[in-house]
Amino acid sequence: MRGCLSALIKIHRWNALSCACFTKQDGNCPTESSFGPAEDIFAEADFYYNRDGLNGMCVFCDGPDHDLPQRSETDRKERGKLEDRGFRVVIIRHSKDLAAQISEHPDVFGAGISKAESY
Repeated sequence: MRGCLSALIKIHRWNALSCACFTKQDGNCPTESSFGPAEDIFAEADFYYNRDGLNGMCVFCDGPDHDLPQRSETDRKERGKLEDRGFRVVIIRHSKDLAAQISEHPDVFGAGISKAESY
């Protein structure tokens, strides 16, 4: 239970931190949250961004339940279908350093967010 709570806290802090930084760093806030970008694909992005003239970008915040073999395989298949249709998929994992993951995508989260503290 502690691991799950820790992952939820990280996601909450990431969301609050990222939106606060977006307004200061010329980044963009998500267009939607808890959004299924394609009706026939079993995947719900935690955050979804519109992209001009392209299919959108899906950000998934994966907690420990996504480590289970069956869930991990389903995630891989369904997210692969999104990528095949031209959606960009970004995955934020509970088991990796949050600031490092965010800094890997400055085009999404802004340059200033890369200096975010790890929680």
